[in-house]
Amino acid sequence: MEFWWVEEILKTKNCVRESKWSQSIAVGSKSFVEGIKEKLGIRAKGRKVGESGGLYHLREAQVPYNSDFTPENSELRTYFQTKERKIAMIKQLSFTRYEHKILPNFRQMISKAESTEDVKKFFVYTVIELFEDIFEGKMDFEYEDIALLPDSDPHYKVSKRLLSLEDFAFAWNDSDLPVIIGHLAESAMHRHKHLQKYLDKTEAKIKGRIGRSAAAKSLKRP
Repeated sequence: MEFWWVEEILKTKNCVRESKWSQSIAVGSKSFVEGIKEKLGIRAKGRKVGESGGLYHLREAQVPYNSDFTPENSELRTYFQTKERKIAMIKQLSFTRYEHKILPNFRQMISKAESTEDVKKFFVYTVIELFEDIFEGKMDFEYEDIALLPDSDPHYKVSKRLLSLEDFAFAWNDSDLPVIIGHLAESAMHRHKHLQKYLDKTEAKIKGRIGRSAAAKSLKRP
């Protein structure tokens, strides 16, 4: 159990001023803190285990403030700490570097797409690759989990199965991941619309030729 260090710190009456208490998610032995980090999954992404005064801590980025809170103001301190953690978490959960990693190959595939179905497939394959990179292979993704929807706004859909998974839902709701998928969908839609126009023109030409051919045959009949 990890209670001995709580009692020792409380005896000193300095826990309010200890940064490892106010700025950390977990404090204790190395195995305890690493266990908490593992359980947090993607929510601990970017956070490192540090050591101070014989104790290990899992610290999250904090928005600095200079107020000296006393035990009497513990509720106010807790309010600001909670608010700061939410702000820090939102700032930290940005996946743009993953987006930049997959963009070159995505643009190349989309530019070479020869049909609207190709565009849909390349979009799905790219999003799955992005998800697998972000979640480091700890989650299974299926082709049906994502779709490009030309006639909808937004132009994509994420499956209910994915949104029901805790780690995925956390990343989806508290990061720029929906924006990134939106960017990919918009790029895919530009190519989709271009190919659809070409397909419509081709079909119109074919129908016109068939119509003229049928008319010619009817005129030749006695």
